[in-house]
Amino acid sequence: MAQSQVTNLTTDLAAKAPLASPTFTGTPAAPTAAADTNTTQIATTAFAKGEADAAQAYAIQRANHTGTQDIASVTGVVPAAQGGAGTVSGILKANGSGTVSAAVSNTDFAAATHATRHQSGGADAIKLDDLATPDDNTDLDATTGRHGLLPKLGGGTSNFLRADGTWAAPAGGSGANILWSTGSTTPVIDNSAAETSVASGTIPANTLGTGTSAVVHLQLHGFVLNNSGLGRDFTLRIKYGATTLFDDATSGSLLANSTIGRIVIIDVWLCGDGTTGTQRMWGEIRIGGVTSPTAGYGDIGAAGIMTPRTFGGTSSEDSTADKTLDLTVQLSTANAAYEWTTYRATCFKVV
Repeated sequence: MAQSQVTNLTTDLAAKAPLASPTFTGTPAAPTAAADTNTTQIATTAFAKGEADAAQAYAIQRANHTGTQDIASVTGVVPAAQGGAGTVSGILKANGSGTVSAAVSNTDFAAATHATRHQSGGADAIKLDDLATPDDNTDLDATTGRHGLLPKLGGGTSNFLRADGTWAAPAGGSGANILWSTGSTTPVIDNSAAETSVASGTIPANTLGTGTSAVVHLQLHGFVLNNSGLGRDFTLRIKYGATTLFDDATSGSLLANSTIGRIVIIDVWLCGDGTTGTQRMWGEIRIGGVTSPTAGYGDIGAAGIMTPRTFGGTSSEDSTADKTLDLTVQLSTANAAYEWTTYRATCFKVV
């Protein structure tokens, strides 16, 4: 049949879809490709829904997953370090029981927002006791310049944490008010005429305070033996910091020759004298007799060779810094039978 004999041939052909980029109307149909097909063939709605259902099922499976899994083994996820954008969109988050709850936006996974969520007061604040055990270092220790954590415990029951962040025993070690204590049964001075410290220790900064209420008390219990054949004397000095508070010597060969030693007791009190830069000291010295008692040393049946003698002095030391309180003795001569022993000297804060 000739084309001229076909009615409306040209008009009907113009209504047909072209081969290149055709536009269909109505409900066009096509064969449904097999799952996971990856070609240029047409994808029907049935194929698209099947792929979406499979993806949803995988997402729910991941939400119900327990334990840990290396992200490199999870398909379809590209970490930012491997070229990903670093944010996640279109992902549903689980409420912890595997049930998908609410959608999250890109901002939930942005670095700044992520940090804020975990800070104190955030929607997902991390508690300190939920963190892992820290390393054995001092990175987070508090210092005098910043807040931080408690330093590592030193163990034991005698040390206390000081304001500089270190652990130390209280001054003196055996009592809250004891600043220091020293002593020995071995003579401190033996066959020497040199000035010798017989009791010495540090008065910590600010111990004396700014007024007259703070007082430290140094008490020395000693023993002096003069069996040198002649009467002897000695010089006593009390020092605080660089200041000599008291300096005086006995006279008249006070210590007569004897095979028996004499007990010596010295008491020294030191206090702030109204300001941190002035101090006042007063004290007393007693020396016992040489008559042999029934037991022990000394003689309470007769007066000692020296009635209690008092002394005093002042200084202008900066008591806001550590200072040394020093009691020295200088024997009048060097003799192997003329010696001084400090059995015990204790310095403690009175108030």
